[in-house]
Amino acid sequence: PQQSQICQSKLQTMATRFLVAAVAAFAHMICIIMMLIPAVEATTGVTRSTIINRRGADTTSITSSMEITAFGELEDGAPVTDECTYDGGIISFSHPMSLKSSDKFFSTGNLQLSAIEMMIDEINTSPRCGVTVGGKKHGIHLTTFGDDSSKDKVSAIVKNGMMPLAESTEYVGSYWVGPYSSGLTGSMSPLANATDDPTAAKTVLVAGGAASTPVFAGNPTIFGTFPPSKLYLAQAIEALAKAGAKSATSVFESASFTKGVCAAMPGLADKFNLTLQDEIEVVSSPTSVDLDPVARNLSMAENDPDIVVACVYDQGCAEWVASMRKTGWSPRAQVFTVCIGMDKFQDAVGTDAMYMMGVSPWDPSLDMQDQVVGWSAME
Repeated sequence: PQQSQICQSKLQTMATRFLVAAVAAFAHMICIIMMLIPAVEATTGVTRSTIINRRGADTTSITSSMEITAFGELEDGAPVTDECTYDGGIISFSHPMSLKSSDKFFSTGNLQLSAIEMMIDEINTSPRCGVTVGGKKHGIHLTTFGDDSSKDKVSAIVKNGMMPLAESTEYVGSYWVGPYSSGLTGSMSPLANATDDPTAAKTVLVAGGAASTPVFAGNPTIFGTFPPSKLYLAQAIEALAKAGAKSATSVFESASFTKGVCAAMPGLADKFNLTLQDEIEVVSSPTSVDLDPVARNLSMAENDPDIVVACVYDQGCAEWVASMRKTGWSPRAQVFTVCIGMDKFQDAVGTDAMYMMGVSPWDPSLDMQDQVVGWSAME
């Protein structure tokens, strides 16, 4: 019994030490992740509570903080051989993103950020070990700034956080990635390469969350991955017109992207011989208070359209469905610009999501393979 108690005491001591070490390691990681940008004037929109997440190939990042050599040899006694050496230096990628759960674009932005981080890790780790340029390996360092889904915050982050990174001698190159939404991206695209602005960074910006034409117009180093906003609805409207639809109404949220998408409706209606009965603008981030009257009005026999196109962000989709459910009405075809294909939307509205149409640049059923890492659409 005495030996058992001694053994238990030693185990408890070891467990306590392990826990303390684990907490210390976790605290160290948090210190790395949660950093503060230099103090700036309050009018810029940046505060000392701005979240900065660093990830990449250098010694202060998450992915390199757990080096495989720390685990010793492999089980068969063979030495570890998949370490990476970045003899060409580190390339900086930086971007704003909505990181707080209360941010308007947190839900979709979080999905976009996860995709970016997955690709950064895939490129940085063995066997790829970074980007090869001129026969040398270059690691990628990603710096993510919490933008609070605010245009003012994005502008301040670019000037006080991203532009200093672009000028830093720590990196051999610097590139920018856009946040989610055309409105937020539009706040940074002129600063990326404005040829008449000596303070501009003049760097490449990959705008993976923007579709509005003004984001790219006049900015030759801004590149997007979405179709232009004016083309978002073309295939859906054409398909419905061929199925016999005769009339349509658009309901759009007051935001750059959503207004841009629904602005194509008059031209599409004319092209496919539809009667565009109404174009209804609602406030940004609409709730049932804003949408219930719209649904009641459209449910009247004299207004009832074949197609309703709702140009709203993800939360607006669920609110619009709830308003239609409350009114006891639905059009013959419902088209959304966002939401369809998102798990969050289906969780929110349940079976009401059935038979609705939406636009998405990606779907797991696509028969395609990525040329960079070889992943299929499902992967």
